[in-house]
Amino acid sequence: MAMLDTALWTWRDDAFLPHGTAAAGRAAEQPVYLTLGEENPNEATVLMLVDGARATPAEMAGFERTCLIFDGGDERAVATARDDWRSVRAAGLPAVYWAQERGRWVEKAAAS
Repeated sequence: MAMLDTALWTWRDDAFLPHGTAAAGRAAEQPVYLTLGEENPNEATVLMLVDGARATPAEMAGFERTCLIFDGGDERAVATARDDWRSVRAAGLPAVYWAQERGRWVEKAAAS
C-alpha cells in the first residue's frame, strides 16, 4: 500500500489522484481511500482490488462495482483471477473481464 500511495503522489504532475490513508487522517473526506482492511470510511461505491488483494463475493456485493486488477503476464495472478471469476459468478454477481491490448481496453467476457 505504501508503494501505491507514493506512486499516486508522485507519478506525474498532470495525473495526480487525490487520496489518503488512515495515517493521513480525515479518512471520511478522502476521495480515494487506500487500505489493507475492510473499512470504508468515505462510503465508497467502487472497490479496487490490486496486487493480489482479495474480497469475498459478499464483500463485493456491498459496492456498486468491484475491479480486480492483476498482471495478465503472471500465471499465478491469472489463476487467482480465474478463481475469483468463478466465485463471483457462483454468487450470482455480474462479471465482465477486460484486458489491455495494444494500449486499449478490450472486453473479453461478460456474464450477468
